[in-house]
Amino acid sequence: MYQQCFKSAKPRRWVGRCRQAGTCHATHVKLRNVGIVLVSPKNPENIGSVLRVSGNFGIGKVVLVNPRCSFRDGKRGSSLEDRVASSDDADIISKVACKSPLLDSLDAVDTLSDALAQAKVSICFTRRSGVGRRTEDLHSFLSLNGSLAASLTTTSERDSTPSVMLVFGREEHGLFQEEIQACSHAIEIPSNADFPSLNLSHAVAVVVSRLYEWVLYDDKNATDDCIDSDLADHSELNALLSRVTKIVSQLGLETTESRGGGDQGNHGRRLQPLGHLRNMVMRSRATTQEVRSLFGLVKSASIAIDNCVPEKTSD
Repeated sequence: MYQQCFKSAKPRRWVGRCRQAGTCHATHVKLRNVGIVLVSPKNPENIGSVLRVSGNFGIGKVVLVNPRCSFRDGKRGSSLEDRVASSDDADIISKVACKSPLLDSLDAVDTLSDALAQAKVSICFTRRSGVGRRTEDLHSFLSLNGSLAASLTTTSERDSTPSVMLVFGREEHGLFQEEIQACSHAIEIPSNADFPSLNLSHAVAVVVSRLYEWVLYDDKNATDDCIDSDLADHSELNALLSRVTKIVSQLGLETTESRGGGDQGNHGRRLQPLGHLRNMVMRSRATTQEVRSLFGLVKSASIAIDNCVPEKTSD
């Protein structure tokens, strides 16, 4: 009977934040300003399950990065047309999603950078930690970011695109180091050490359920503060980092952000100075004005370096 879609009971009227546990089971609260990003998902069942649970908690959008299965009967963006569409995969996703309101808006992009371009805050989830991989636990992160709660349920009047993106990795390998570094925060979901790896859709369910309860019940979230609309998005931060990298290159210094671990692996990967700089910048919550000002300064420095380089003379 669990395979059927049941109509939920009529929601009780939601008053305030329903902070006392048990006072309401179905609410009109939606995490509209939260987006889910699945990096290179393989199993259509997982995608369908993520769509369903995202609909349960009112998530604003679900985005697939370079998916390894067809997600919509062959209807793909031009950059993904080289893939072979499988109607079976699309049917599985649709069935498991169980009429999720996010099914029709499901889309795919080629890179994680594309998915995070307009994000103000990006949070990736991983169970592996180590050198160059600074992670926080979910409880501590929520405790230290109380003002984020009010922003999870609202979107900008100018743009309905979620500004808080939650990033989840591949079923087999999770996220690679460079993908983790592309996010502003890395969080580890606590689990049993004897069997720590969560299924992809289960991990999403754990996180969005926790966020939903956090918005509803946590007294510390009694605030009208929202994410500052002037916060720089990822594309602006990446532009600044690219300009800094150019200066480092002009000076003849090392420009790689990390070393070791192979082309995509994480084991043995160590951050270099520019990698540490990226981590600092992505966590900084810098405003657009601050980033533009720094960009102008770095650009001027780059031009000054070019002017200082002596011209090569022919023999």
